[in-house]
Amino acid sequence: MTMQIKFIVLYNSDGEKRVIEFRQKSVNIITGASKTGKSSILDIIDYCLGNNTFEIAAGTIDEAVAWYGVVYVLNDVEIMVAKPRPPGGSTYQSEAYYEIAPEITLPELDALHPNSNDDAIKDAIGKRLGISPNLNIPPRGQTRRPLAANLSHTKYYLFQPQSVIANKKVLFYHQSEPFIPQTIKDTIIYFLGVVQEERLRLKNELDAKRREMRRHRQELEELESYSVERANRAYSLLREAQQVGLDTSNEIPNSLEEVTKRLKELRTWKPAIVPPLADNKLYELQQQLQEIRDAHQEKLFALQSAEQYILHRNAYTTEAEEHIARLESIQLFDDDTDTDADDAQFCPLCGTHHAIDLPSIGAINRSLAKLSEELTNISQESPRLDDHINGLKKELEELQVQVSQKELDTQSVIDEHAEAAAYRDANTRIARVVGRISYFIDVTPESTDETDEIRSKIKTVEAEIARLESKLDASTIEERTESIINIIGANMTRFADFLQLEHEGPYRLNLRKLTVVADRPEGPIILSQNMGSAANHLGAHLIALLALQSYFIEQKRPVPSFLILDQPTQVYFPPEKFSSQIDETSMKDDDRLSVNRIFQLLFDVSRETGLQIIVLDHASLNDPEFQSAIIDGGPWRDGKALIPDDWY
Repeated sequence: MTMQIKFIVLYNSDGEKRVIEFRQKSVNIITGASKTGKSSILDIIDYCLGNNTFEIAAGTIDEAVAWYGVVYVLNDVEIMVAKPRPPGGSTYQSEAYYEIAPEITLPELDALHPNSNDDAIKDAIGKRLGISPNLNIPPRGQTRRPLAANLSHTKYYLFQPQSVIANKKVLFYHQSEPFIPQTIKDTIIYFLGVVQEERLRLKNELDAKRREMRRHRQELEELESYSVERANRAYSLLREAQQVGLDTSNEIPNSLEEVTKRLKELRTWKPAIVPPLADNKLYELQQQLQEIRDAHQEKLFALQSAEQYILHRNAYTTEAEEHIARLESIQLFDDDTDTDADDAQFCPLCGTHHAIDLPSIGAINRSLAKLSEELTNISQESPRLDDHINGLKKELEELQVQVSQKELDTQSVIDEHAEAAAYRDANTRIARVVGRISYFIDVTPESTDETDEIRSKIKTVEAEIARLESKLDASTIEERTESIINIIGANMTRFADFLQLEHEGPYRLNLRKLTVVADRPEGPIILSQNMGSAANHLGAHLIALLALQSYFIEQKRPVPSFLILDQPTQVYFPPEKFSSQIDETSMKDDDRLSVNRIFQLLFDVSRETGLQIIVLDHASLNDPEFQSAIIDGGPWRDGKALIPDDWY
């Protein structure tokens, strides 16, 4: 993956274009006097690489330029990103013109209209560059959010502005800004390839496996809880079976397996056939019983009537006999008196006959005759009445026997119905228990096999989690980081030897502190602490950035393969003292040799790796290779600059 710069194009408000063309896989030098706009080239490229903050210095450039554009070469296509000057003196602009084609033809000003924005452009270029989905997950206990490396995070390794290139406190672009150091630490491991391209996929897979593990553990917990509940249910069903008489053993096995085995045996129970009873038989018996009871009631009423008659008759007889006894006491009543003569003239009181018919004497005689007759009739009826009463009593006794027998028959039938109903009820109760047993066995299968299966799944997922954690393990990342840093450090040491830096190596990057370290037996020499002169600071920056870019290119990492160095010779020729272009005739021998070694290293690295290096400087060497690397028609002097004079 290579991404380098082909053109920078500036548009003024009249539509005129200022185009600077760059060579790919080469050193490109823009040299000239100070204040010609060289340093603004870095800001223009940054602005057209998704930076929504307008950092181009206010003044002639800002006033003269309406649109800024950069054409990038990315593998087999060209991409143009152009952005207008922010309106109204603002420093923020995110709208942009975006075009991609096999070869870009620079558009005219009136064709430039925002059709995209910085975020979309960074995403599109990042994908084409090969920045794959990634995510840095902070260690547990840290509050910062996970961070995905993107195109913006490659700028730390692309730009070395004048304020950074020899700064001993910071090594990378924007490193001095809040939160940027941690951002660099979180994302550089992706660009170095410490974290595999598939890290996000592995992380997502690990998260999925952990969710699966939680699910399996929950299932196992539920199964284990279910096993206890199932055992309790099995024992309860066996006790219930014993209560209804289905199981007559009256023993409870100790093991769930035995209980389950017995329940399976009990579920085969079949109810005995209960013969159906005819309901009309009971009805007929009840009807017959009622008829006999009715007959018995009638006979009883007749007997009571007869006995009542006897009572009245006996009372009458007693009264009559007492009356007769009183008459006999005064010899008035004579059984021998011929009452049939009906002699109305005979007086029963005096015993004489009268000549005339006295009514009272006749009435007395007739009454005495009737009394005598009734007593005679009563005497004659008594035997027949006794026979009648005795007959009624006998019939009552027979009917009572029949009632008792029918009652027994009826009760027997009722008892048979009750017994059958009870038998059917027992069958029903047993059937209900058998049904619950069958449901228990069929619907709640034994969990042993399923539990073993879940445990097996948990074991498998645990192995998968361990494998993924091993790939994502912090110690593995640290080991890979250390290995890569050693590789980069070897190039840094080689470059330092070429530059003849003051401190002998080995040199290395310290990613924890984002600085350069030269390891010495007596102790480390650290860029940010004790590395000494500005020349050493410059050398540390150069060897670090060149070694990083060499590694990115060799490992085909998704980082644009260009490096912009602004004023690398400033440590030898401070701009405040050397405002005009400097050539070798004005250099001290030591400074000239040091500067020559710097540019020779740049040429060598570019040839070895294909890195595009853009140097913005005011020094000029007589070396043919240096002179052939100067672009844009020669040094910017005698009025030549980034912005043409006629644009002001």
